[in-house]
Amino acid sequence: MSTRTRMDAKSVTPNFFTTKIEETKAFYEAHLGFRSNFHQPGGYIGLQCGDNHATMLGFMAPPPGAPAGSPEGLMYGLVVEDVDREHERLVEEGVAVVDPPEDQPWGGRRMTLRDPNGILVMLFHPIPPDAEHAGYVVD
Repeated sequence: MSTRTRMDAKSVTPNFFTTKIEETKAFYEAHLGFRSNFHQPGGYIGLQCGDNHATMLGFMAPPPGAPAGSPEGLMYGLVVEDVDREHERLVEEGVAVVDPPEDQPWGGRRMTLRDPNGILVMLFHPIPPDAEHAGYVVD
């Protein structure tokens, strides 16, 4: 058995290859409350939500010879105070909604939209899970 301690990551930043750096920056800043913490026009955008570096997303130009990333099978989940209020605001701002707010049996009221790269973005707030899913909740 190893006596070394485990790594303790301070944050996780998913990075997505895209050719739409500026459109992505505009979308996340204007509609989802992120702010840039690093911006190399056309090359990389680091986006931060809130005051700490624990909630960050990165979008970067593909390396030479590499394709842009595929959004298939990728979804970002953002916990919000009130998903219905966010839905109303986003619709007023002209953001296309994929799925309107709906209660989920696992314990969330959620809605989904797509960012300029086609990535699904789920906004949700916690609600009590149904009886079947309550047993799956781990504190």
